[in-house]
Amino acid sequence: MEISMKSRNEIVRSKQKVYLKASKKKKSQIISDVVNVTGWTRGHTARRLRGPTVSDARRKGRGRKAKYTMEHKKLLRTIWGLMDYACSKRLAMGMYDMLEALTANGHLTLDFQFRKAMERMSHGTIDRLLSNDRKILIGHGRSTTKPGSLLKHQIPVRRGNDWDDSSVGFLEIDLVAHCGDNTHGEYVSTLDATDIKSGWT
Repeated sequence: MEISMKSRNEIVRSKQKVYLKASKKKKSQIISDVVNVTGWTRGHTARRLRGPTVSDARRKGRGRKAKYTMEHKKLLRTIWGLMDYACSKRLAMGMYDMLEALTANGHLTLDFQFRKAMERMSHGTIDRLLSNDRKILIGHGRSTTKPGSLLKHQIPVRRGNDWDDSSVGFLEIDLVAHCGDNTHGEYVSTLDATDIKSGWT
């Protein structure tokens, strides 16, 4: 017959004081008695007898206390959206300017410590806080550029380290699809070409 967890806790509680004061040989016997009744392993039984029972003690939290709260995360999401869902490094670099602009224009009133915590947020922390939001982000566009094999051997393609950045005429070219969150149906595409030297687009 299997006994309830409540009954097991009561058995441990009744044996704890005797166990803690007993000799090594006596402790081994007490462990055996509790194992026979509860069905636990000897290791688990010994740990339970050495410490407080689950019903009598509150488990202490492990690790460092969380530095950022849900309020930090909410503001981070807002700024992320305002910065057009930029990468974490750009978010970290632009955090001060965004907070300054939002505060100056009356959109935010922030506690000093709260604001400092936002400004000190590293890109690694930003990645962790936004990891789930990035997975469910919808409507941020789709890449429709596919590698082709037909002209691959006929057109010489230079890598970034082959460009002469000091002169005009070296372009980055990409096709931007204005298709929303999927590529079904009809939509408009824009051919974007940016000169590396001048920034002309």
